[in-house]
Amino acid sequence: MTTSVAEAIHAATLNSPRPISNNAEMLDKAAPETTATVSVKRALIEACQKFMGEVRSYRRGLGPIQASLIGKLAELLLLKPTNKELAEAMSETWDPSYHGPEIPVTTIQVGEGREPYTDVPKTKPNPYAQQVRRYKILAQIEAGITPLDSNEAPVWDLDLVKNGLTINSVHYASPVAALVSGVVTMEAVFVAWTNVLQPKVVDLHKWSTSHVDEARKSAATVRVTVRTFNKKMKREQKVSVVAVKSPSCLYGLILGLLTHEPKEGDEPIYFGRERADRMIAAINAKVPASDKATPVPATEAK
Repeated sequence: MTTSVAEAIHAATLNSPRPISNNAEMLDKAAPETTATVSVKRALIEACQKFMGEVRSYRRGLGPIQASLIGKLAELLLLKPTNKELAEAMSETWDPSYHGPEIPVTTIQVGEGREPYTDVPKTKPNPYAQQVRRYKILAQIEAGITPLDSNEAPVWDLDLVKNGLTINSVHYASPVAALVSGVVTMEAVFVAWTNVLQPKVVDLHKWSTSHVDEARKSAATVRVTVRTFNKKMKREQKVSVVAVKSPSCLYGLILGLLTHEPKEGDEPIYFGRERADRMIAAINAKVPASDKATPVPATEAK
């Protein structure tokens, strides 16, 4: 009787102890590790590290093959293929020994003027759809083709990478050259070139609710460096003070933020009537009862 690898692994896990449901609470109650347990764990960790190294070496070894594919795809892109032709080029040749037998197609004849019905999809599913995008982008970079946006303007500035890029202290002239070296993975090559050509831009200038929440979280950590008199040393010295714990520092910080002149080209600071009223109401709510004789009316704020 033969046993598959999956069955053997499953059988081995049946004898393994169940994981502790709440490790934080049960840690003190757990039995101390024995010398044998530590040895077994160390051996398993080293085995996992060994196999991870083999996986990494295998991925590096794929570089020259992937480079050949990207090079041919770059040549194809120069001939302006259709999306159908591009999808056909990026699909594997059907191999029954790997993909299994082809799905039989059953066609049912219907009335005249109607298309025949088939119970299978017209296109075969592509399990490598996510990888196709990387191949196409690297092939476009290799061929010097930049995609266009809705306004027919180039999305990339290929002059930024015309002299190549440096990965792991080694300079490569193009994505294909980097992959042919066999010492970098396709993921490293893709990230290196796309980080330069299409960097992620975060616009923090516009008003956002998430900005308000994050600003509230960081308010308790805002510090101001001030000069204060040290009685023991009998002289002034610089001290870092948490702004929210010092009325004078908090007052000065708020005034400084509101009166700070924006840079040229930026929109002026404007909170609006509703936000101004809410700020004044929050300030008045913090004033002690003895000082609330003449609170600042919200409607008089500018």
